[in-house]
Amino acid sequence: MMMILARSLYAKEMIYAMLTNTEDNTYNPSIGAYSRIDQLVKGFDKKIMQSALKVPYDLIEEIINKKNTPAIVHADSKKTNIVTTLEASFLKKIVGVGSNALEKYNILDHEPDFKNRYGRSVAISKTQLKSLKRTNIGFLMVYLNEGSILGPHWNRKASELAVAVEGKGMVRVVNGSSNEGDTERQSMRFKVNAGDAFLVPRFHSMAQMAFNDEPFVFLGFSTSAKDNHPQFLTGKGSVLHNLDKHILATSLGVSDRTVDELRRSPRDSIIFACSTCAEEEESTMKEEERERKREEEERKREEEEERKREEEEERKREEEEERKREEEEEDRKRERKREREEEEAKKQQEEREKKREEEEEREQEEGGREKKREREEEREREEEEAKRQQEKREKKREKEKGEEAEEAKKEQEKREMKRQEEEQSEGKEEEDPTWWERPRREKGKGSEEEEVAEQEQEQARREQEKREKKRQEEEQSEGKEEEDPTWWERPRREKGKGSGEEEVAEQEQEQAKRQQEEREKKREHESDPDHFEGRRALKVRNL
Repeated sequence: MMMILARSLYAKEMIYAMLTNTEDNTYNPSIGAYSRIDQLVKGFDKKIMQSALKVPYDLIEEIINKKNTPAIVHADSKKTNIVTTLEASFLKKIVGVGSNALEKYNILDHEPDFKNRYGRSVAISKTQLKSLKRTNIGFLMVYLNEGSILGPHWNRKASELAVAVEGKGMVRVVNGSSNEGDTERQSMRFKVNAGDAFLVPRFHSMAQMAFNDEPFVFLGFSTSAKDNHPQFLTGKGSVLHNLDKHILATSLGVSDRTVDELRRSPRDSIIFACSTCAEEEESTMKEEERERKREEEERKREEEEERKREEEEERKREEEEERKREEEEEDRKRERKREREEEEAKKQQEEREKKREEEEEREQEEGGREKKREREEEREREEEEAKRQQEKREKKREKEKGEEAEEAKKEQEKREMKRQEEEQSEGKEEEDPTWWERPRREKGKGSEEEEVAEQEQEQARREQEKREKKRQEEEQSEGKEEEDPTWWERPRREKGKGSGEEEVAEQEQEQAKRQQEEREKKREHESDPDHFEGRRALKVRNL
């Protein structure tokens, strides 16, 4: 891997990044194109960095709390040295230790590559174990005393697989990739016990910690390719000492003075004391686990609520669709029913039209014979009805004539009776000695009788004329009614006409009755002895 520290001569801009060699596979979605030193430093806990760098806590807090610096920043005009390679020695240079051809190798018999009062480490490659020559694999063993830590470091060429062989410990892994979206996902902390295996990806900074109650021993495996040395943030091969001070200050977003204080840490320590670091990491891990569980439960609850809401919406949508389908089906049924009814009505109308046309054709074929016959029958019925009405009127007139003749006969009888009475009274007057008055009385009597007879005849003649005139008017009105085509109304009209004739007959009878009464009164008046003529005749007789 190369550390690129370049400055543009024209734009005065500086690029700081750690890039892989061209022969290395650079594609890894978890790390991106390069790793940033500020992300590697700020990814660890403040106490771990304080213990590793041996600096005051406020200095670590100042570095970690600084805002992330952009990947490309403006630089000053100060000339900087260009570093072409970065070499960090995690193990002592391995030379001539394993020049043997043993098939097996006891790592415990090997002198530690690094050792202090906090722990020790030893690395085995193809130099010590010839069997590894063809595999290109190497391994190391790290022994951490109680309350110790293996400082933050990373592998620049391959991932590292480790297995805990004794005790328990905490492992902190930080993603220094430029892919900021993946940083939170790849940065983690976890606890391991004896027998647990864990893998740290390439370019991921890591730190292993032992608890205060027991040591922690683990065995790591990685590639044994050339120049594959772990990169440490502390010790004599620390990146903090190999990078330009100004570049480091710009990357961390602090001043050069702060970088100077940061570099005062011991240069020969990669394993150092970190009391309670493992316990605090475990507590943080548990808190994160609880938070993760809470978030997971919250997420599951939200997902469940979302699922229920979606199910409810889906159910409502299905119900709405079902209701719409039912309504559409009902509309279609009503439409089909309406169409059937219209079709049926249309067929019936066509049948009626066809039947009417057939009837018209049949009537046309039959010609006017049937209609003529009906008209003849209608005319015959009308003539028959008129004949019956005429006979009825004739009978009525004959009846009226008979009644009039009877009435005239009765009048004649009454007049005869009156004459007889008068003759009797005249016979008595003949005995009266006043004979010289007889001619005058007879003459007066005869003239009176003639006048009465003439008056009665005149009255009878006038009544006869009235009746004849009324009959003529009735016949004329009947003739008009016979011309009326509404023959079904004739019975009502004839009934009204009959009632009118009856009223006229009653009036005539009433009038004749009144005249008869008047004549009776007149005769009684004439026969009254108090009458003037009677008194005179009586006086003559007395003489």
